[in-house]
Amino acid sequence: MFTSKTKVSKNPEKLSYQNIKKGLLTNNWGHNLVCFNELTSTNDWAAQLADKGKPSGTLVITEYQTHGRGRRYRTWHSNPGDNLLFSLLLRPPWLAEHASLITLLMAVGITNSIRELTGLLAQIKWPNDILINQHKVSGILTEVALRKKNIKHLICGVGININSASKNSAGKPAVFLNELLNYKLDRITLLQKILFQTEKIYEDLLTSGSKHLLKMWMELSCMLNKQVAIKKSIGEILIGESLGINDKGALRLRLENGIIKNISDGQLTFL
Repeated sequence: MFTSKTKVSKNPEKLSYQNIKKGLLTNNWGHNLVCFNELTSTNDWAAQLADKGKPSGTLVITEYQTHGRGRRYRTWHSNPGDNLLFSLLLRPPWLAEHASLITLLMAVGITNSIRELTGLLAQIKWPNDILINQHKVSGILTEVALRKKNIKHLICGVGININSASKNSAGKPAVFLNELLNYKLDRITLLQKILFQTEKIYEDLLTSGSKHLLKMWMELSCMLNKQVAIKKSIGEILIGESLGINDKGALRLRLENGIIKNISDGQLTFL
């Protein structure tokens, strides 16, 4: 089992099938694995595998994406061989309204893994970013395919800045882990730890519900009781106090008139 004292290699290994599988402690996640030196998008490739019937827990990982993207189809560019770029195929037996729980659990797993391996104070910013010192180090993109009101499958895509800061069209300030450390963080060690942690959270979700996940997310959030502005996709801007999230992952926002609204999507900025 991983601990905060896990040794970190000074020479990150190539993201190969053999290197990732060696030492992988998950029950299922990542054991069905596809590795690439280059492809258009890990999310797109994972979606193709989903349509071909590949099992839940299938992992797609690449050294470079030619058409990486974030939320709202913003571009996401990462230098070849520098960072972690992967997508996980899942088939949770849930209604569509619970899909955002996957983004929450991945955010918790990434944040805890960075903290435990490096000692850096990573925090979660709703809806899908991981920050260190208010600078983005990781982003998550969850895309869902539906069968009527149920989830047919979903793809959880992740980008983590390890050796360089990825560039995105939103223009957010970014940071990478190895500029904050005095050693080279092994990408595979971090990947294996994230998969191990997130699978455990997912298994707990399936058997016990979301209460524990929501508690962990709140403890790792950087925005509780902060004044924020939310820009919605239609252009409307809401200002208020962030009160955390509800059981479906929506942001609870207390407006200036005292009314509490649940916001399911939007771009958050601190005031």
